[in-house]
Amino acid sequence: MRRTKTAAALLISLTLPLIVGRIAAEPDPFLARIEEISQTPQTHGTEHLDELVALGAEAVPAIGAVLLSGPTFPITFVEALERIGDERGAAPIVEFISKQAPYSDGDRSTLTARSIQALRGVKNPAVCDPVVSILRDETAHPRVRLAAASTCANLCSGHIRAEAQRFVLDAYDNRSRYTADANRGFSEQELFPALIDVDNEESLAILLGVLEAGAPGYIALPVVDYLAGKQDARAASGLERALHDSYNYEPYVRLAMARALLDGAGSRTQSLRLAIDELFDEATRGGYGKEIIDEAQRLKARAAQL
Repeated sequence: MRRTKTAAALLISLTLPLIVGRIAAEPDPFLARIEEISQTPQTHGTEHLDELVALGAEAVPAIGAVLLSGPTFPITFVEALERIGDERGAAPIVEFISKQAPYSDGDRSTLTARSIQALRGVKNPAVCDPVVSILRDETAHPRVRLAAASTCANLCSGHIRAEAQRFVLDAYDNRSRYTADANRGFSEQELFPALIDVDNEESLAILLGVLEAGAPGYIALPVVDYLAGKQDARAASGLERALHDSYNYEPYVRLAMARALLDGAGSRTQSLRLAIDELFDEATRGGYGKEIIDEAQRLKARAAQL
């Protein structure tokens, strides 16, 4: 009960300034522009999102107000606040998440989980208490709890971060139960980014093992990006071994591995240069698209300097 009251108090403290501001302030000049963006047909899938983000940090209160007004596609406004990254975006996202309760609702679980994850972009640690309360809600959908754990592991510290890390690692250990039916649990595509957020020795060992065993591109690419930033000898060794694995990995994944190694994830060795040469030859012989061939050629030119 005390935790529930604490979470509620945090939600009030996050949202009260926004609500008072809505009542007291003059009409926000960004509202008309946001309405115009929303009503204009898109020429590509992220056009509205890109235009909202382009409005910048000063538009955050207006974007938050529209999010809470019940738009047809709320995730566009959530993701705009995430990408802008202003900490004022935390309050409307937290309030929007609270409106998705009960968190056991499977039909809303994807929207709720994605909204929770968006809080990582605004980097406001004040969200830790309300989010960890969702993690502790044993009636919540597993996808929602995983998103809450991932976000707490990314944003929070101390006992909250430790609790979140343990939840994700336990979810990995019991993954067959959760991934057997993604409607009742979650997918591997959702689990592995959560392991990246855990970011400790245990999760690093898991991710290196996954990379070595072979994984689909949609799982491997985020792992490659994560390992590229580690500046760790084990990460570099894992990337270089996977770079040679043409059986499990398509050229576009191995190009990402080669780029990570050239950018400094590991020692720039002669064997790396030879591996990139072979990858370039494979890309050109295999009739891959121009984008892949051009990237292979750029990496080959960089590797020639080793």
